[in-house]
Amino acid sequence: MRRKLASLLAAAVLSTFGIVPAWAQAPISAALGLPPATPPAAKAVTAPACDIAGCPEDCASGYFSAGLGFYLMTPFFSNNATGVFTEVGNKSGGVNVAQQNFSQHIDAAPLAWLAYTWENGWGVRARWFDFVGDTTATASFDPTVFTFSSILDVPLEAPGEKFISTRSLHLDVIDLEATNNVVWGKWALLGSIGVRYAHLAIAQTQIATFEGETFFNASSSSTFSGVGPTIALEARRRIADSDFFLYGSGRGSILCGTLHQNASFGSFDGGGGGGVVPAQNLTLVTDNYSNRSVTVLGVGEIELGVEWARVIGRVRVSAQLAFIGQIWVGGDPSANSIIAIEEGGLFSQGVSNFGFLGGVFRAGVSF
Repeated sequence: MRRKLASLLAAAVLSTFGIVPAWAQAPISAALGLPPATPPAAKAVTAPACDIAGCPEDCASGYFSAGLGFYLMTPFFSNNATGVFTEVGNKSGGVNVAQQNFSQHIDAAPLAWLAYTWENGWGVRARWFDFVGDTTATASFDPTVFTFSSILDVPLEAPGEKFISTRSLHLDVIDLEATNNVVWGKWALLGSIGVRYAHLAIAQTQIATFEGETFFNASSSSTFSGVGPTIALEARRRIADSDFFLYGSGRGSILCGTLHQNASFGSFDGGGGGGVVPAQNLTLVTDNYSNRSVTVLGVGEIELGVEWARVIGRVRVSAQLAFIGQIWVGGDPSANSIIAIEEGGLFSQGVSNFGFLGGVFRAGVSF
């Protein structure tokens, strides 16, 4: 103890002449053999910087995130045909057979989300989007040269001068999930796990006309409502020191629910072919079938794009622009709804898929 006091006294004397020994440049607590003083805690960042594109590990309080946007998507179907043209006299299937397909177009689908994240990085989030689209295809042909077979698996080979096919798709999706922010090197990761609800409706109709008179119509519709687990991972990385980020995400879901299928077939006996009789003078013959079953759908989604974000006051604003792709496995049973009308309307168990390709724009705030 005496040596330590002597050292301190010598240091004080030398310091009056501007000379400070190296050992005396250490904190006074070290010179006294005391534990070093605890440095003051780092000041916590404001809540908006807790967003995943910022630094969630420094959050001192929870924050809300919300936003709106829209998808611009084109649906695609693994079974996209409306029917098959076959040359008369070549019905066994020769080289003179052609398939007509639906032409798809881009449709907009609104989306929204609301989330809350606690200071420890865990949070909850609700997501929603709704897609509605339809398409129509018209086939005109010479009944003396071609016949047209409906893709609804109805044994139709009636000659008609026009065949009109329509298809509609409505998809409503809600996700409720828990989230967690993690920083891994220069990447900010957001993982989520929760429950998805989806309502899906697909309908197809086909109408055949001859000389302006309808002599055949067929329709098929499928509706599915189901719930199941969903899991996702999002990743962001800042581009240099700018306000821009690269980001990508992937999501997988499994949905179990009830599938309702309905099909109808109507024709005027004696209609079509040679010696056409006006439809109003014929008897309409209809057949209706329905089926209900439990089914499972698989869903996969990816996004790749860029994000812009900036903190303004205590609010963080952001915008995203990305490419998106979705696949719904087993999501289109309407295309295979009937094996054959004459077999009692047995519903096909075949799997047909559909999906989307396009882009997404989102704008959001964190506060």
